[in-house]
Amino acid sequence: MYSRPIRSFVLFLTVLLPAAAQAQSLPASLTYATYNWETQRKRLPVSSDDAQLPALVLREFSANEFAYTDAQRKNLRLFSIDHRIIRVNTSEGIEQFNKIYVPVQDGARIVTLKARTISPRGEVVEVSEGNMKELKDDDGTRNYKIFALDGVEKGSEIEYIFMRERPGTFFGREYLQSGIPARDVTFELISPATLTFETRLYHVPAGAQHDTVRQEKRITHVHLPAVVASHDETFAAPKAELMRAEYKLAYNATRGNARLFTWADASQYIHGTTYTLSKDENKALDKLMKQLPVPAGADVAVKITAAEQYLKSNFNLDPAAEPSLTRIITTRNASEVGFTRLFAAVLRRLYVEHELVLTSDRSDAPFDEGFDSWNYLSNYAFYFPATKQYLAPARPDYRYGMIPAEWTANKGLFVKTVKLGTTESAVGMVRDIPTLTADESPNDLAMTVRFFAGAGQDAYRLSRNAGRLSGAAYPAVLQLYSGR
Repeated sequence: MYSRPIRSFVLFLTVLLPAAAQAQSLPASLTYATYNWETQRKRLPVSSDDAQLPALVLREFSANEFAYTDAQRKNLRLFSIDHRIIRVNTSEGIEQFNKIYVPVQDGARIVTLKARTISPRGEVVEVSEGNMKELKDDDGTRNYKIFALDGVEKGSEIEYIFMRERPGTFFGREYLQSGIPARDVTFELISPATLTFETRLYHVPAGAQHDTVRQEKRITHVHLPAVVASHDETFAAPKAELMRAEYKLAYNATRGNARLFTWADASQYIHGTTYTLSKDENKALDKLMKQLPVPAGADVAVKITAAEQYLKSNFNLDPAAEPSLTRIITTRNASEVGFTRLFAAVLRRLYVEHELVLTSDRSDAPFDEGFDSWNYLSNYAFYFPATKQYLAPARPDYRYGMIPAEWTANKGLFVKTVKLGTTESAVGMVRDIPTLTADESPNDLAMTVRFFAGAGQDAYRLSRNAGRLSGAAYPAVLQLYSGR
């Protein structure tokens, strides 16, 4: 798992909005502060066709509300409500949903968490808090609440609600589709009227979104009466085709009419955090440069490959590592941001012209130039105008000339350094990231076949050696297979 470059821009955000603080109680003005399920409700109807499905979402309601937690309107928090009712019709459906996992992010707290089952006979079994456990991912990076459901049988309804409170984030992504069919799907985005969040829907039928301003709140309401299940397909990117909503903070009325968090803003911020070094960082870099085995008078490509080989062979990728070059060079551990800062500093010392590139994984969400959400700025690369090649600084499994294929056939934000006298700044431009050509990424079979005459006129022995060669200008993977 790689750290994300635009997740650590808190200092930049504080220029525009006050920093968030942990709230101790729910704001009285919160739209869904008292949200709850119906204490006594009838089971929801299903069609005969739906009753044959392994599982079906009968109702899904999600709302993200940004709200101030103090009278001075300085502390902005994000409150999320998720309410789902799932019908399970088969053993497969029961197996899929008899345990519920609720993610708990760093800096977040669970405000409400409750679940129950309703049997075909209308019997209600509510989950007790004692059955709710906490656990972590295998790599220890994510926390979960997990609870097992009792009384689940074929035809049961599984219902759960959870509310989370977390720091306000100004870019978001909500998926409206999953691997099972759904009915009555609703998503709302709510904010104070002074904050304008723009929303863009993908793969969603026209007319599903309605925007209103009511009681000093901006509300984006998305409703889908029916959502088909997504399906995996070989060599396809099903996640990129899911119905989803992207949103971003675009305007703050208290700050004027200027659009916020544009590609130009991102370029300036990323450039500053990547290339600005402290005095101690420059000292540590001086020592490192003496260790780099870069031949004197080497051309651009040789400089790049020599530096890359040394850095990727002597430094470890550690998502939890500090981004400080002083610490990176001392510990030999770097996060994705740290590796990018390290490469950028070394390339500058070697006088190698380059541009910093940020892009998305198109198998998750193709980069949308027309919607300037910083959520798309999730992967770092360098582009070298002299050779027209790319480099992925934090991917030790790739070398100069090849970056992950999912970053190519995509767009990216190219950040170029510009100087006006002694003043340094950045210019950003969204451009295409091309795929490698067939000549640059061969996939060839090398085969030798020999026939040996046997004792009889019609008797032969076949000897075969086959090898498959995959590569690029500097191959990331070389696979050889041989057989007899």
